[in-house]
Amino acid sequence: HDPVGEAPDLSVQRRNGAAVESVTIAALGEINLNPSLSCSAWNLTLPNGLPLDDLDLVIHSAEDERVRRRFTVADQAPSVTLSLLDEDGLALDRAVGDGSERLHITYTDIDDAGTGAVGDLIVSWPGQAARVTPLQINAGTPHIIIDVEAPINPLENGALVLEVDLAGAHGATVAASIERDVALTPPTIAQAVLCDERGQADELRFGMEVWFGASVISSRPLQETVVTIEQEGWRSTAPRWTPGESEASPSPSCASQVPDDEHAQWFRLRPDRAFVNGEASVGLRATDIDGASSRSVLNLILRHAPPEIGLVTVNSTGVAGDPVTLTADLTDLDGVLGVECTLTVVDQEGAIVHDGTARVVAFTEEEAELSATWLSLGTVNGTLNQILRCVDVDDEFDVAEVPVVLAAANRSSGPDDGGDAPEAESDGMPLLLLAVPLLLLVAVVTVLFARSKPEVL
Repeated sequence: HDPVGEAPDLSVQRRNGAAVESVTIAALGEINLNPSLSCSAWNLTLPNGLPLDDLDLVIHSAEDERVRRRFTVADQAPSVTLSLLDEDGLALDRAVGDGSERLHITYTDIDDAGTGAVGDLIVSWPGQAARVTPLQINAGTPHIIIDVEAPINPLENGALVLEVDLAGAHGATVAASIERDVALTPPTIAQAVLCDERGQADELRFGMEVWFGASVISSRPLQETVVTIEQEGWRSTAPRWTPGESEASPSPSCASQVPDDEHAQWFRLRPDRAFVNGEASVGLRATDIDGASSRSVLNLILRHAPPEIGLVTVNSTGVAGDPVTLTADLTDLDGVLGVECTLTVVDQEGAIVHDGTARVVAFTEEEAELSATWLSLGTVNGTLNQILRCVDVDDEFDVAEVPVVLAAANRSSGPDDGGDAPEAESDGMPLLLLAVPLLLLVAVVTVLFARSKPEVL
C-alpha cells in the first residue's frame, strides 16, 4: 500500500452518478494499523435544503472506485417556540378570554432554512370543546402572530391550552404547546353616581326621578346589569334609561362624571309607594357570562312627595257678609288619596274668622280639585288672610295663603232716605182728605146740568 499514491478520496454522488454540489468533506486523518492496512476518516456535511433522495458515498483510490455505499438522507425535524403575549407585547402569565391574547409562533427548520410549514392550531378553553383551525407558516416568515379568539360561551375554572402541530418542507413534524391558567375576572364598576336634574343627588322624593349612572368595564361579555332600590327588605328594579328617550334628563355637570362611551350604563329611579321615608340603598350588579359579578352600592334618602296646592282662585263680591269661594288644583305625586285640606281665615289681629274643611275631588290618581266656601259676618271687613293647608297620609303638607279684602255691609234702602221721611208722610194726608169731596161735588153738578137741558125737536 502506497500511502501517497493510493490515498483514498471520498465523494458524494446522486443515484444517477451526478456529483452533489455544496457538500463539505473534510479529511480527519489517516491511521496506519500496519504496513498493509490504513484507516481514513472524513467529516461530511450536507447542505441545507438538499432533496431527500438517496445518496451514494464513493471512495476512490488511485483513480479507481474502491467502495460505493448508498445511504438514505433523513429530514431533520424543525423546531417551534410558542409564547403568549398581550396587545402591547407583554408576556401573560394568565389568560383572561377578552380577545387580547396573542400567540407568537417562531418556526425554525435547520436543514430546510427559509421554507414554510403547514399544520393545525388547537385552542382549548376550560369548559368548552377544543377548536381546530388550519395553520400555515409561509416561506421566509419564521415568526407569526395569531389573535386568540375570545370564547363566546361561559368559561369554567381551568387553563387555556394552545397546541401547534406542524409539518416541515420535507414532512418532518414538530409539535409544541403552551398552557396558561384562566383568570375569571369580574366586571369593574367605576364612576358610579346619582344625578337629578339639578346636579348630584343624595335624596329622592317619591314621584320624582333620579338617574343612576356608572361605567361598567368587563373583559368578558356582560350577561346582565341590574339596578335595584332596597329598603328594609323591600326591593324594586330600576329600568334602563337611554339619553334622549325622555324630556327629563340628569344634570349635564353630574352626568359628565360617567364617560360617554360603550361602557356607560344609565338607569332611571322612581320608587313606588311601598317604600317609606328614610334611608335606602341603590345597588348596581354587573354579571358576565361566566357568572363572575361585581356590585356597587350608593346610599339615598327617600322622602314622600308633599301635596302641592296650585294657583288659588278667589270668587267674592268683596262685601262682608257675602260668601267667599276658593278653588285650586291639588297634586300629590304619591297619590291624592287620603289628602285632607282645611281652610282657616283670620283677620288683621289674628283672630280666627272661619275654620273648616275643604273639599277634595280627585280626577286622576295624582291630581284633584280643591274647593272651599265660607261666609263672613257683616261686621267683619278689611283685609282677611285665607290659609289653605293640605296634609297627606305621610304627614307631608303644603300651605297656601291668599288675602281677600271685604268692604263693610250697607243695610240702608237708598241713598236719599233720611230723617225727613216721616214728616213727608204726615203732610200728605190732609191733601188727600180735601181732594175726595171736591171730586164728588163735580160729579153731582155734572149730572144735574145734564137733566135740566131742554129737548130739541
